Amino acid sequence: MNMLELAFYLSALGYFLGIVIRALPLPFVSLKKLGSALVSDSVFSMVLIFSFRLISYSIEYFGSILGADWELYNSYMMDRIGILTMYFAMLKSITAFLGSTPLGGYVNGLISPLTSMVTASLVSTITLLVTGSVVRTLADRLIALGILLHSIPFKLTRPVGATLIATAIVFSIGLPLMPYFVTQIAGAAVATGLNVGKVCGALFIVEDMAGQKTPYIIIEGYDEQGFLEYRYITNKTGERQVSRIFEGVPCNKHRVEVRVADVSYTFTVEETYYTNGVLEVLVHLPNYLSLNDLQGSVIRGNYDLLGVNRGQGNVKVEINARSKVEIVVYWVGDTGVELYVDGEKIDLSQSESVEYLGVSLRRARAEIGPSRHLLEFRYAENPLNISVANVEVSYAVTLIHRGEASSIILVGAVVLLFLEAVILPWIYVVMLLGATATLARLLGGAYPRVTRAIIGVG
Repeated sequence: MNMLELAFYLSALGYFLGIVIRALPLPFVSLKKLGSALVSDSVFSMVLIFSFRLISYSIEYFGSILGADWELYNSYMMDRIGILTMYFAMLKSITAFLGSTPLGGYVNGLISPLTSMVTASLVSTITLLVTGSVVRTLADRLIALGILLHSIPFKLTRPVGATLIATAIVFSIGLPLMPYFVTQIAGAAVATGLNVGKVCGALFIVEDMAGQKTPYIIIEGYDEQGFLEYRYITNKTGERQVSRIFEGVPCNKHRVEVRVADVSYTFTVEETYYTNGVLEVLVHLPNYLSLNDLQGSVIRGNYDLLGVNRGQGNVKVEINARSKVEIVVYWVGDTGVELYVDGEKIDLSQSESVEYLGVSLRRARAEIGPSRHLLEFRYAENPLNISVANVEVSYAVTLIHRGEASSIILVGAVVLLFLEAVILPWIYVVMLLGATATLARLLGGAYPRVTRAIIGVG
């Protein structure tokens, strides 16, 4: 017997108890009111029982409308954990290196509170990551348990049950939206009050040849001498928002190299690309076709792209080749990608290995002659979760390693990091708890008019 079945029987028990109490030939108004309350409470609980699937569907529906994405939430948290871990190790290294010098007292006085702030930020971020995992995994069970407690007669555990239901609903929809809240507020804080000198923020958006946003693309910036200044990687939605104060990009002209698998594209960032200290770049990969995560194809040659049609597990590309065209296909492990040219399957068995972001890709080549062709790529949709924290290189950290960043920038970076990892997230959690309390009161019957409207009693 599952929890919903048990909840139904408890609701039925409360309903019949209410009917029996109302039918008793006793002239006590309070007893009649108790019977009526049992009946209405039981009907309300039954409405929740039969609405279980509707509640689950509503969470998914409203979450999708608002843009809730657990994958992005987890990616955001893992990125923050990586940055915090890097800062913690850097601060410890500074303390160990300079602690025994004549500047040791000054260094310890400056670094010690920064280390405490980074530690608190790390604990806070891990806590929120675990909380998100629990909510995502156990939301349906929490709702079912809440309905069960809600159904116990005489409202013995109704407040607890209503709170569990409300918590599952509010946090399932609201918690994945927290990164948007934090980045917006923190961005405003940087724009209005924090001066980070030569470090600018950035928004990179990468699209393939058909205008599809492309995930897991490496974006690297180099100075005039060819030294690496930063390395960032687009997320699963093909974007990379770069924080100005503890990640950043140079605020001047520099060379950018975009890489995917063993293919690279280079362009120059001009000073006109910056707006209010933020670099906004839309990168278009002219001959790369994204299939799924790291799987894709490079189509080289002189041709016209006539159209692209994406389906479930396949992409069809129509081209007009003016000369010989080379098609290079990349796929992950044993999942495989099948290539059809004008309905004929192309042999891709002669493949070789390519390492990219710690993942072993397979690469195969094919050639087609000049003509109008219909290319079809069929692939298995196996989403990947790739950790990029150890691959990315922050420009702010590069400046610190070069000795070009002042202690003011370091302090500002840690302060904003503390703001983004502790203060703003927990303000947002308090807001969610307020919404949870309001919804719990509603489900607990604190608003009789709403309850009567739900169960259809005038």
